[in-house]
Amino acid sequence: TGQTQALAGNVTVAGTLVGGGNISNTAGGLTIVGNSTIAGTLTSLTGVTSSGTITFSGLTTGLVYNTSGVLSQVGNGTAGQVLTSNGASAPTFQNVSASKVVLVTTTGTTTYTPTAGTLALYIECVGAGGGGGGATGNASQTAWGGGGGSGAYSAVYVASPAASYSVTVGVGGAAGASTGGAGGTGGDTTVGATSICTAKGGGGGTGMTANTTLLVSAGGTGGLASSGVGDLTAGGAPGGRGIRLSGSVGGSGEGGSSMFGGGGAALVVAGNGSPATSYGGGGGGAGTTANTDRSGGAGFQGIVRIVEYR
Repeated sequence: TGQTQALAGNVTVAGTLVGGGNISNTAGGLTIVGNSTIAGTLTSLTGVTSSGTITFSGLTTGLVYNTSGVLSQVGNGTAGQVLTSNGASAPTFQNVSASKVVLVTTTGTTTYTPTAGTLALYIECVGAGGGGGGATGNASQTAWGGGGGSGAYSAVYVASPAASYSVTVGVGGAAGASTGGAGGTGGDTTVGATSICTAKGGGGGTGMTANTTLLVSAGGTGGLASSGVGDLTAGGAPGGRGIRLSGSVGGSGEGGSSMFGGGGAALVVAGNGSPATSYGGGGGGAGTTANTDRSGGAGFQGIVRIVEYR
């Protein structure tokens, strides 16, 4: 003890080994049967076997990190932190980064750039809703437009995000003209120049001109799942049918609701169609029972919702 001793062969310690200097073994294994406290440096060891406890005075309570045979201490974290790999460097305890939700609501084409440190994405797309059909009025006659279909839904998980993505949010379908025109088709919502997520827009409801005979105006089709792109695709809801029962009685079709709801309401009294109220909803159809022309309700725009995992 107190000086450097080179061990040329195997050494068996049956009691307590206390090393205040350097302990070096270049030939065989070091077998320790009892408890050992080593305050110096262990070098050139080809094997250490201990049936007791080896205590290194240079290390405190916590995790030990091995770099090419050199042991070093990993600082203890605080409650709620997780041990995180830093590649070739020693791991560290770090705070857990919460996920972040990004909403893209600007219609037309924009660019989305993931937040620094984002490891994965879950992208959801909703196509825009179609417009409701218009209705042309005439004295003692009625007309009732069909509702617009809602936009479809698509979703995709991205394990390795790109640096940026082109994003196109669909514009809501135009209201059907008061001349009995059909509602406009909602625009598609897409992420990626080469799409990784696409949700189709809903179709416009059929308009109607005034008369007294029984007639049905078709609602717009929901956005088609079969034309979508993503790990998960679901079609939008169709718009309701408008119906004329006589020259004084009838009702317009409701707009289809998307995953966010928001389809325009149906009418049983004369009025312009109800516009959709939430992302992807279809507009309601118009209705008239007099000499007044009515326009349909406009469809609501699409949306992109992105969850960033960090």
